[in-house]
Amino acid sequence: MMATNIGTQLKTIRIQKNLSQADVAKQLNISRQTLSKWELDKSLPDLDSLKQLSIIYNLSIDYLLELQKEKIKLLPIYTEEHLTESLIAKICNNKEPLQEQIHFISNEICLPLLHSRSSADIIWFATQKLVIYQGGTA
Repeated sequence: MMATNIGTQLKTIRIQKNLSQADVAKQLNISRQTLSKWELDKSLPDLDSLKQLSIIYNLSIDYLLELQKEKIKLLPIYTEEHLTESLIAKICNNKEPLQEQIHFISNEICLPLLHSRSSADIIWFATQKLVIYQGGTA
């Protein structure tokens, strides 16, 4: 599912980077008119051009295409049970978990994650809790 209006995204980023169409076109070895067509959504850059744009703008291709937003929309909605089962399987390498592991994962990771508000918080929190658990301080 590709984000719409990639041209608007490309133009906004170019302007934020204080670059002219001529500057970017020269770096890409294309005409200014070609870049203009991309920014007006009259055509799309090819993959090589997207890679070069990501380097020029110092941004990921996912960011240029706004794919991060699309990926977040496609993430499954986990219930506490699904999240707990997934984490237990991952942490225990699909081996039979100990009751202590189940209790820790459920109460110290899953419940707080389900009440968290941002994916960055979830990732940080899960990483910190897992490090603590693996270190044996939990």
